[in-house]
Amino acid sequence: MGGQMAKNALVLCTVMLLSSCAAQQAQQPQIVRWSKPGADQTEFMRDRYACLQDTPHRLAAGTLVFNEGVFMGCMGARGYQTSADGSLAVPRGSEIYLAN
Repeated sequence: MGGQMAKNALVLCTVMLLSSCAAQQAQQPQIVRWSKPGADQTEFMRDRYACLQDTPHRLAAGTLVFNEGVFMGCMGARGYQTSADGSLAVPRGSEIYLAN
């Protein structure tokens, strides 16, 4: 009986540790760079805000998580594309969490 309890405790600790690591990874959003011919930072932030207003979101672990497909579609409809060398990005600390 004691051996089974020890195994259960080990499994529980392992699951908790893995869950903690996954939660930490999910809580670190990446900075996405964008490009749009002729757009400046002010226009980008205004368009981003409008898209966020139109994007469904949910509260998960105290964090707002926005629907990735809707947000990316909205930005695309406004002429933005993600680009590794894009000149438009949100200031650090203004990142959002996206999920489907």
